[in-house]
Amino acid sequence: MLQRLRAPWKGGQASIRVAGPAAFGTYSEDRPLSELERNGWLVVADARLDDKEALRATLRLEPGTDDDLLILHAYANWGQACLDHLRGEFAFAVWDPRAEEMFCARDPFGVKPFYYLSQNGTFAFGSELKALRALPGVGERVLEVRVAEFLKGLPPPTEATLYTDLSRLPPGGAGVVTQRGLAISTHYRVQLPPVHQGEVVHQFAELFERAIGRRMDDAAAPAAMLSGGLDSSAIASMAARRLKPSGRTLTTFSLVFDATPQWSERNYIEQVANSSALRPILLSGDGFDPLSRFPELLDVQDGLFLSPNLALIRPVYAEAARRGCSVLLDGHGGDEVASHGYGRLRELAEARAWSTLWRNLRSVAKHQGLPPWRLFAAYLNRFGPGAYKRHAIARRIKERLPHFRTPHPRPLTLLEQSFARRTEATEPPKPAWRSARHAELDIIETPLRPYAFEVLNRLGSSEGVEPRYPFWDRDLVEFCLSLRMEDKLDRGFDRVTLRRAIDGLLPPSVQWRVDKLDFSGLMARGLLMHHDEAIREIAAGQGGTLNAYVDGAHVQRLYSGLLSGEVSGVQQLWRVLALQAWLKQAKTEGLEIAS
Repeated sequence: MLQRLRAPWKGGQASIRVAGPAAFGTYSEDRPLSELERNGWLVVADARLDDKEALRATLRLEPGTDDDLLILHAYANWGQACLDHLRGEFAFAVWDPRAEEMFCARDPFGVKPFYYLSQNGTFAFGSELKALRALPGVGERVLEVRVAEFLKGLPPPTEATLYTDLSRLPPGGAGVVTQRGLAISTHYRVQLPPVHQGEVVHQFAELFERAIGRRMDDAAAPAAMLSGGLDSSAIASMAARRLKPSGRTLTTFSLVFDATPQWSERNYIEQVANSSALRPILLSGDGFDPLSRFPELLDVQDGLFLSPNLALIRPVYAEAARRGCSVLLDGHGGDEVASHGYGRLRELAEARAWSTLWRNLRSVAKHQGLPPWRLFAAYLNRFGPGAYKRHAIARRIKERLPHFRTPHPRPLTLLEQSFARRTEATEPPKPAWRSARHAELDIIETPLRPYAFEVLNRLGSSEGVEPRYPFWDRDLVEFCLSLRMEDKLDRGFDRVTLRRAIDGLLPPSVQWRVDKLDFSGLMARGLLMHHDEAIREIAAGQGGTLNAYVDGAHVQRLYSGLLSGEVSGVQQLWRVLALQAWLKQAKTEGLEIAS
């Protein structure tokens, strides 16, 4: 990882200083300098490139040339157009001594993080915020609105961080740093491709296996996360099949909850492990504390973070590192990329294909334990005969009646009222509906995606492992976006192309399972077991400095719901406790929370 690199210009001259115990990614003073580097070029990179042999051949470089040098030579050869030739995950910066400028870029989906400081003629960047916060006077001020966003479960805007003076290069972003400052542009944005008209299952299987191979073939001891769900099971089984010709066995890491069998996936995990001849490592999650060793996690994450399950993931990463598994394949992204495809239901309703809609809704309702007629009636009311006229009449009534014109009281909110008024942290508006395929694109582009990568990257770095995500392979993502909606949802089964592509690879009970473990019950149990007293104190208005940010009465309502078995507010309660812990740490560090 990059600790820090500074590029200040003084008196019209540019100077570079690399500082810290380790440089960004693969930069190393121990590696012999290439000819370009001897001539003043510099590259620092955190990268895992795809199709490296072809790139080496095109650039006429020696076999085995490191990824950072591939990036350097690609930039020297093609300039900023090098990004048209680089595939994989990367965050890098190249110093060009000819133009006296620095070029930096981040991969299309933001798998690799890139943070930076650009002020007063200095540009500093890193893959972790703590590297930049080590600079004098940097990362000492937080805007109130970031705290409000956190309480509402919202990540910071794509280019912002928790700290006022530190920023993020967005996914698919590039920057040029000169004496005039930083200019940011976009080198890649996900586009909706034409609809794929041919066979899809075989092509998906080939792309999926290639995506897995790209992320495991260079690892000495690849391993995989295995939850027992469809996505992680498909990755683990295909990776195991890929290792089999070499006589190696894939190690997998799983959490089981034997004390609460209703939340344990042990049965599915063991089925997959047995069918694919895996080497499963099962870790107990019993007694789960959602805020276990939380001050340490706050330090790892450089402040507040939106990931209530991180305390569960940490021991898995630690055990993988202890066993020498530095690369962990992860099923994160299967829901978004392979897709649930529920937008097809709306398209069927808009097309008034009622019989096809009913067949799909009946299966979806069966899988989700819902009455099918209730779902069908909702679509019929909105899109059926006379729907437009009914909705138009309702709009006119709302416009004319005083009751609808009078502002309603502020809705119940977790935020303390004056704090809420000052920050007005509201959820960004949902994109307007264009089509089911555009809705899929919106899911791919959500700001939560790069934010989640950054959280997991920081945790992995702290434990000495690198999570890798086959579903976020660019070729696979673009192919999945080209699929018809019936290739995503069919007969009530979501991710149907993925399910068909792994036919014979997984036990049918896993291949066609429709349920998914919801951690809300486990979190609720953990909060009541470990933090009951703290929640009651906050609800009673005894939260200290937390009272300025959180409405105690709302916390009481959430707490009462939790006691009665209502778990929908459990993440809000976790955020309240997380904020309380962070406020204590912020006070110790002397952070300023400014309006």
